[in-house]
Amino acid sequence: MKKGMKQIFRQAGTAAVLLALTCGSALAQEQNASSKNDDSSNSKEEGNRNVMLNAASANGPREIQIGLPSADVNVLENGIPVTYATNPHSVNSLWRADASLSHVGLLKISETAITTGNIGYAVNSFTQLGQKGFNGTLNYKSNHFGMQEFSLNLNGDIAKDWYYSGSIYQDFDPGTFKIKSTPFQDRTQIYKFALTKKYNEGRGELTAIYHYSNSHPVYMYATQSAPFVYVGDGSVKEFGQFALGTTSYLPMDNEMVYRDMRTGEVCKTNLYDAVQNKGSEFTLMNNYTWDNGLNWKTIMKYDHSTGSCVYQTPMSLDQNEAGINYLYEAADGSMKPYTGDYVQSRMSCLNRGFIDSFMFTTELSRKAGNSTWRLGLNEWYYDIDYASATTMYDQSVPTDGSYPVRLYNADYATYADRTYAGNGYYYDFNKNASEYYKGHENKIALYFTHDWDVTDQLNLYYGARLEYQALRGDNAAVKNAEGNYVGRFADYYLGATAADGTKIAPRP
Repeated sequence: MKKGMKQIFRQAGTAAVLLALTCGSALAQEQNASSKNDDSSNSKEEGNRNVMLNAASANGPREIQIGLPSADVNVLENGIPVTYATNPHSVNSLWRADASLSHVGLLKISETAITTGNIGYAVNSFTQLGQKGFNGTLNYKSNHFGMQEFSLNLNGDIAKDWYYSGSIYQDFDPGTFKIKSTPFQDRTQIYKFALTKKYNEGRGELTAIYHYSNSHPVYMYATQSAPFVYVGDGSVKEFGQFALGTTSYLPMDNEMVYRDMRTGEVCKTNLYDAVQNKGSEFTLMNNYTWDNGLNWKTIMKYDHSTGSCVYQTPMSLDQNEAGINYLYEAADGSMKPYTGDYVQSRMSCLNRGFIDSFMFTTELSRKAGNSTWRLGLNEWYYDIDYASATTMYDQSVPTDGSYPVRLYNADYATYADRTYAGNGYYYDFNKNASEYYKGHENKIALYFTHDWDVTDQLNLYYGARLEYQALRGDNAAVKNAEGNYVGRFADYYLGATAADGTKIAPRP
């Protein structure tokens, strides 16, 4: 099962109870000096922790492994996850730690578990809202590989108790090595606009936010592979002149041919288009405090998006045996025989989902002396129409450090175990890891916490969460007349017929 799919294939109707308890020195947990939000308290966040950058990404959040199974990178904005499930809509395709945020920190495992039900650390961020006067922040980042990253926020007041905030993010990242099939390994644009009405006497505020994102994160799963030689003592050495980390192992040809899982139609796309993510979000936030100190916070978010990710997975690496007629297209357009020593087979896995989600979280809290009580409710709904199509092709394994090329099998008709697209390049459509799912998931949870400063040096923080989840939908897990599951086969799709006569159709 691919990473992230646990969000789709949970059991229907599950309930869980979660308890968390932490205690420690409040003085040892220094708060981020840039924070201006009461939600980023010492008891909820780790002190002085930089979790923003991953070694595999110039702009993505780091994944922190804690020894427990997890499918998602938990990133929150204004108290709710930025995406319900990271497959196929990844965090980095719609969220960046840019000028549009007023605070970025790291939530403790206990706080994340209680308020979201996910076990692990979480990046905790808040949108930069309007302030009095005219304010602006411009960030620019570049590197010697040619990356250009711009981030701009402008905010201010437009009338008495009315404030605005607008943000633009633009990223043009060719990656650390050039790939011929697409100009950028990451091309992302994000736009946000917020309008805030503050209540009289400083009681709180009501905010509406619109968020639009359009991202092509090619680098995430398509470019992270290369040939090398394993020495045997735990070390590796380069394969010929193929420089690790600076040379692309993707073919120069940007084309991909596949069979649509829903319709059975043979389609053609390219890597850049296949990994497009688009989303429109509408958010309402309300924060109000009564005279007795009781505080009420509510946030509602509706997300209408298209999520995509593409895996370019190396499969078998075989010697180029004599008698197999592999050809490749030369620079002048002519077909020439391939005489390299090895042939790499590779699977393209094209994941795409059409998503509608609604998230609602409301909390009541009150400070009493040196402690704070909180009671919260989550109601999160996720609807997706998801399909994953796979296609196979062969490529060269260059030893001279050049770019690989797709290999044409001139004798493909002699291979009884392969079904080609009719041109010798692509074969075995949907045979390996194709998927289909259409349905919805609903999660409702009630939680409470108590944050108690016992002394100046000792803080006690505990809470509990009661959560219920329900899932309903159809997928492609098909059984034959004998009650056995029908496995994937070449040219598998909804409407195809298996060798035993079973018709492939969605099942609940």
